[in-house]
Amino acid sequence: MAAGSAKESWWALFNNQISANSVVLQAANKDAAIKQYFQQEAGGQVGSHAQTAVLGPFPTQAEATTAAKTLDRGRAPGASAASTIPNPFSWVGAIAHWIGDLVEHLTDVHMWISLGWIALGLLLVALGINLWFKIPQKLFQAGTTAAAAAAI
Repeated sequence: MAAGSAKESWWALFNNQISANSVVLQAANKDAAIKQYFQQEAGGQVGSHAQTAVLGPFPTQAEATTAAKTLDRGRAPGASAASTIPNPFSWVGAIAHWIGDLVEHLTDVHMWISLGWIALGLLLVALGINLWFKIPQKLFQAGTTAAAAAAI
C-alpha cells in the first residue's frame, strides 16, 4: 500500500531497545506499523514486539506526534494522574538493600579473619601496656621486700 493513501492511519511507536525516542509512522494497521518500525529503526531485524509500545490509529500526524511525545515522557496518553504519584514504599527497597549487604558481609569469612587479627592485636597491645605499668610496680615491691629483709 502506498504511503499517504486514504486507508492508512498514523501510529506512534516506541521500543527502548531500538531507539531513544518514539517514531511516528503511517501504516494501514498495527502489524504493518510495527513491521515498518523495525525496518526503519532496526534495519529490518526482528525484535521483541511485546516490548514495543504502539499507540494509534490517529487520523492526523499531529495527533500521533502528540501521542509520541507522551511516550517519550514514559506515560501513555489517557493514563490517570495516579500513575504519576511516587511510591510511598520506595524506601523499603533501600532498607532491603542494606540488610542484604549486612548479611553478605556477616557471612564473609575474610571479614571474620580480619576482625580476629584486629582483636588479637588489641589484646597484645593491652597486655603490653599492662605489663609495662605492672613491672615497675613489681620491681618496687621486690626492692622494698629485699630492703626489709636486709634490714633484719
